[in-house]
Parts: sequence; structure tokens; C-alpha cells
Amino acid sequence: MKRRLFLGFLASSAFLTTPACKRYGELSDLGYDYAKALHALSRRKQKEKTEAFARLLDNSLNKGELPPREGVWLKTILDDARAERWPEAIRASRALMESQIKPL
Repeated sequence: MKRRLFLGFLASSAFLTTPACKRYGELSDLGYDYAKALHALSRRKQKEKTEAFARLLDNSLNKGELPPREGVWLKTILDDARAERWPEAIRASRALMESQIKPL
């Protein structure tokens, strides 16, 4: 019984220290800020803020402040929020943020 518990603990520990998802790479500080904001507006179901978010995101991309690949990730999530697919937007924005966690 103790061995089974210990093996279960090891398996869950390995899962928790594995990067969340390989869909996303490393984010810049600004990209992470955008991911947090997108996650917050998705959790609050603030469709009215999606267009302002999109304008800010496009502005940062046009100025070269944000790498294009980060823009692609964020815009994909933004599309879900615009379509009011809140669970998908929440999951994806969370996965994007969690993918930044580095194992100890």
C-alpha cells in the first residue's frame, strides 16, 4: 500500500514539473503581460474589452515590441474570446502562462 502511494506521488510530481504544453515557447515579459490580461478578460467574460485588447496587441506587434510568434499565440486565444468561447480562451491563456514555468 505504501509503495503504491509513493509511486502515485512520484508520477504526479513528474507531471507537475513537466512544462504545461509544448504548443507554446518562451514568452517575453510583454507577452506574458498580454497573456495575463487576456486570461483576466476571459475569466470575467468581458467581450466588450476584446477589441481594445486587439488594438493594443496590434500596436505592440506593429512597433516590433512583441515577437510575431507571440502575437500568433495571443491572437488565437483572442479569437476564442471574441467568439465568447470562454472556457477555451481561459484554458489556452492559462496553458500559455503555465508553459513559462521552469522546472526547478
